[in-house]
Amino acid sequence: MNPAVAAALITGPVTAALTAVLTYFLSEDRLQRSKLTKARRSALTGRWRGTLSQEVGVRATPADAKLELELRCGWRTVRGAGVLRVVSDGGVRSTVFHLRGGFLFDRFLRMEYKNTKGHVVQFGSVVLELLAEGDELDGRYAGYGSISSTLVSGTVRLKKDE
Repeated sequence: MNPAVAAALITGPVTAALTAVLTYFLSEDRLQRSKLTKARRSALTGRWRGTLSQEVGVRATPADAKLELELRCGWRTVRGAGVLRVVSDGGVRSTVFHLRGGFLFDRFLRMEYKNTKGHVVQFGSVVLELLAEGDELDGRYAGYGSISSTLVSGTVRLKKDE
């Protein structure tokens, strides 16, 4: 094989990968995030449980649901998975979603969420405030709900499992 062709075949994918990595690390969203201290990462990592109050529910009435999150923290990025359980039509319906985001101003956790099933339309944003003792997150969310099939918003209150 011609050395120039071989070099092009090798450097093409490598250049694309490096470009993707640099784009991520220099992205506006990532650079706005606060660096997390070891204490902050320790406080956030783990299981969180609480309630979600949706202002417009399945039947166009307010709805309350149980929410569980499992969070993992890096230096700037917080990732996690969540399960939402809501009573609907006499039964309990669950949705599972992934979250990703980070801290702003060392106090506010901003995350985007999306359903784990690619064919299910459920997505949105949540902004939570880590309260002073470090074991409660309170905030609001807005997005599109797969169970209610409408734009949704409401409040979130979570407490860390010990």
